[in-house]
Amino acid sequence: MKKTTFRRNLALLIALVFLMTTAVPSAFAAISKITFGAPVPSFVDKQTNNIGLKPLHLDVEVPQGTTTTQAIDLSITGSAVSKFFLTKDPKDLNPKEPKRSVVLDVPTKSSLTWRAETVYLGIVSGSALKANEQITINARDGNVKDSQIFSKLITVATGGSSSGGTGSGGGVTPPKKPDATTKPADKPKPGTGTSGGASAFHDIKPSDWFYADVEFVVKNGLFNGVSATSFAPNTPMSRGMIVTALGRLNGVDTKSYAAGSFKDVAAGQYYTAYVEWAKANGIVNGVGENSFAPDRDVSRQDFAVILVRYAEFVKKPIHSTRQPITFGDQSQIAGYAKNAIRTLYAGGIINGMDNNAFAPAKSATRAEVAAMLHRFAEAIK
Repeated sequence: MKKTTFRRNLALLIALVFLMTTAVPSAFAAISKITFGAPVPSFVDKQTNNIGLKPLHLDVEVPQGTTTTQAIDLSITGSAVSKFFLTKDPKDLNPKEPKRSVVLDVPTKSSLTWRAETVYLGIVSGSALKANEQITINARDGNVKDSQIFSKLITVATGGSSSGGTGSGGGVTPPKKPDATTKPADKPKPGTGTSGGASAFHDIKPSDWFYADVEFVVKNGLFNGVSATSFAPNTPMSRGMIVTALGRLNGVDTKSYAAGSFKDVAAGQYYTAYVEWAKANGIVNGVGENSFAPDRDVSRQDFAVILVRYAEFVKKPIHSTRQPITFGDQSQIAGYAKNAIRTLYAGGIINGMDNNAFAPAKSATRAEVAAMLHRFAEAIK
């Protein structure tokens, strides 16, 4: 009896060992390898400077004997993770709740290697993206607890360019104004300079975040460089130049307007007719004491107000494309400008600066104005 029991137990043990060492089809066999495809290309299109979604690809080695759909948990990590999101929807450019992780399904295949479905990496609207920002892509088998994590560090190349942080979209820190030792460029008369496009200017290059915006304002005759070869992108824009650019955008007939509303707007100046047009149509007001201060730098908040008033004048609503935000220096924004800034931000026409600031009193530069006018013109088409 004892021999029979011993033999039976021995047979069961051998069978158990056989089952444990033999490849048996498994519904959740651990994925043996995940590799990443080509590096993420630049987020800034060289022609349009538009930031959009970029596809990521994963090559997944599915184990032999897998009998059901596998799941891959994909996530992004890193110090800059708050600026990015993942999505499986190529139309989801501005998600209300940006996700840092998604689940990809790997269907049963006869082959061992499968190219995972495309997932997209995007930039959260309003983020101040620095040049060559780095994040880590992580992938793991979602069906196996504590499975191996396959990671890849990627650099999101911007080429030192962006379309934001300066009133045109999300992007790198805007260029600084010249320091005290630098003689600022002479304030030009809009419409003078070159008609050869942005490529004619020696002080800007195609990788600059505002290059396409300069091309737009120059090609459309809104304003040109300070000379045939210089655009002076960091030079502040004056109030007179702002209304001139808007008047040209509107196709104003300058013969219909003459000086008279403001004591400091003399007849015969390049901006005279445009200031009168803007005043007559409620686009601008004076600065007090019957003055307009045409040569005074326009602040970012004042330009926002002027731009929204112009939109109301042409009866072109600015549609929201993202949720408004509260800036870190919200209390410094003048009461008369808060609604305008909120409208332009929601419409994707203007952004804040670094550290979630808006810098309402900062002078708007020529590059910033070019960018905002370009975005604005596209938004009201």
